[in-house]
Amino acid sequence: MVDVHDHWQGSRLYAAAADLARQRAAALFDVEGECADGAYDTALRAADIAGDTALGANVLAFWSAAAYNTGRLHDAVAMASTGLTAVRGSSTPRVEALLTSRRGRARAHLGDPACWADFDRAEDLLAQADSHEDPDWAYWFDTAELLGPAHPATATWTSRDLPPTPSPRPTPCSTQAASAPTRCTSPATQTPTSSRERSNAHVRQQGTPST
Repeated sequence: MVDVHDHWQGSRLYAAAADLARQRAAALFDVEGECADGAYDTALRAADIAGDTALGANVLAFWSAAAYNTGRLHDAVAMASTGLTAVRGSSTPRVEALLTSRRGRARAHLGDPACWADFDRAEDLLAQADSHEDPDWAYWFDTAELLGPAHPATATWTSRDLPPTPSPRPTPCSTQAASAPTRCTSPATQTPTSSRERSNAHVRQQGTPST
């Protein structure tokens, strides 16, 4: 007979290991500028053993960010989509918003107009977030974080007709992430109502930043 207490402690240990591996991968990106697939894969598998689907999705969110910041845009979309599928309807709006925004950023770098739907959906989800109890690690993701990251990738675009951007084709990593275990601008006087409109308004006020 399995001791319930031992099982609970084991799950906590694997969850801690998953988050440590994710932090190591994030540090490797910050220092070396690399997408540390091995560390992210370890984190994802540890989260699966812990039985924490939301934590695994968080790993995929960070993995996706590292991928699109190293030119692997199709991989990034696949990772974020996988995480989103895993948590949709089973986690909190904030967690779902995080994954949706990551996919939006990857799509924005690809020049895919679908990014606007992701940004707007993430904003709608965050409007519901305060009434839910989130995982401790999700505290940092809020509307300011959403609109900030959405802005650099889309600052020079003023319509939904985005120009196509050449990008690398999918690599085996996108398949690996998907199969890895894991349970029209408004008038200046009008208040912007969507992520795209807010982004455009910010550009008009401050000028276009470098991407």
